[in-house]
Amino acid sequence: MKPTTKSHLFIATAFIAATIIISIFLPREKVINLDFTEGKPWKYEQLNSPFSFAVYKSEQTLQHERAKVLAEQRPYYKLEGDKAAEAINTFDTIFQRELHLLMGNKLKQKISLRLKAIYDNGIISSSDLAHLQADSISTIMLIKNNVAIARDLDELYTVQQAYEHLIAIDTTLWGRHTLQSCNLNNYIQPNLSYDAIKSDAIRDEALASISLTSQVIQKDQKIIGAGDMVDQEHYQTLLSYQQELNKRVDERGIHMTIIGQILLIVLLIGTYVLYLINYRQNYLKERNKLLFLVTQLTIFPVIASWLLSRGNSLMIIPFAMAPVMINIFLDART
Repeated sequence: MKPTTKSHLFIATAFIAATIIISIFLPREKVINLDFTEGKPWKYEQLNSPFSFAVYKSEQTLQHERAKVLAEQRPYYKLEGDKAAEAINTFDTIFQRELHLLMGNKLKQKISLRLKAIYDNGIISSSDLAHLQADSISTIMLIKNNVAIARDLDELYTVQQAYEHLIAIDTTLWGRHTLQSCNLNNYIQPNLSYDAIKSDAIRDEALASISLTSQVIQKDQKIIGAGDMVDQEHYQTLLSYQQELNKRVDERGIHMTIIGQILLIVLLIGTYVLYLINYRQNYLKERNKLLFLVTQLTIFPVIASWLLSRGNSLMIIPFAMAPVMINIFLDART
């Protein structure tokens, strides 16, 4: 019986489907894995770099450098100048209202000048000071008139220290009890505020400045010799080389691999179809036998792919079952 157009379409569809299924399950591993271990000899021949590439630092090295940078960072504090003017204005107002009965203009001027000097130096809150000391920070960056100045914590005043310094004005002329009765602590408040935005920006900038690479290997430069011990430096260089090697396997290479695989499958299946056309046309006419042959062609590549994806060995796949099954149900020559 001569094959009809419908049967030709079925035959073509069956083998095209087999080609597509096998193509889908073929491996396309683009990652190149070199076998090397730190502290053991290099098992291959001498390796010279076929291209220039940068050697990346290990995560341990980067963490150490980041920790060092963070340890060297100083928090930024803004000096709020309006606090000084506010305190002095308040003191002038209270002086005119009632303090002129306790002190003269000369003492009033001295207190105003010392208040200004204390505020210009910086008054830090006790909580901020305790936090900095707990973090073993001894220096801060003081932003004054848009200029950052390094200032030791010992040079700053707390509210209590500022008050003690204020009432220590020439007590030979004015009694300490007189100054204490003026409630000068009312005019003292912290004028240093933590600048989180500036501190974070400087910290992030410092971290970003850390180079991720340690050196550049030039093209044709020796990476490691045959039998050389893979020390820490070699290990990091080889890791970077492998990463660069894998990056160079671009999409075009993958596409070419797919095209090559499909051509190979078409060649093999096409040869098989030619054999059937010339010697076993009756198998092509009977759908059950045709589907049986196509199934035998596709099932083992699919099984092999599934097992390999789970780390199993191909040795457990009974490839010989395909010709055995065809021999049993069809014929030995096929």
